[in-house]
Amino acid sequence: MQVSPGDKFGPYRIVALSSRSGMIEAHRAITIRSEPTPNCSAKHQIGMPDNTSVIAQGISAILFCFYGLYALFSASMVREFQRYGLDRFRVLTGLLQVAGSLGIMMGHFYSPLLLISSGGLTVMMLLGVITRVRIKDPLSAALPAFALGALNFFIFATAL
Repeated sequence: MQVSPGDKFGPYRIVALSSRSGMIEAHRAITIRSEPTPNCSAKHQIGMPDNTSVIAQGISAILFCFYGLYALFSASMVREFQRYGLDRFRVLTGLLQVAGSLGIMMGHFYSPLLLISSGGLTVMMLLGVITRVRIKDPLSAALPAFALGALNFFIFATAL
């Protein structure tokens, strides 16, 4: 069997051959390039997230669900929001965190919801960092908000 550049074999196309003589030598030197097929590249064609983004979404959804419920039902969070001077926003913040968590979970199936949820949580965490700086908390106290903001920005950017 003789092959030439451009020949197709199943999903592969030969793009280069060795200049050595002999079919076995040429066969070993064949460089192939896989062509996209609907089965192996459909994930990328319809915009499904990769594993890193899915893991980030899971972490964010779990943490924001926990923090949202904590903000809604914890007496210590009542005191914290009073200390921030934002006690009237505690319930709203908790509800938005839980809603953002649910949005990230459902956004795995409907990407516009993922963009809205992750974008909103990114802005919320930016405001959380600004609040910590405004009340002169140590920078280490702002680290969780910064990390969650960065995580949600990553989710937002990969969902675009």
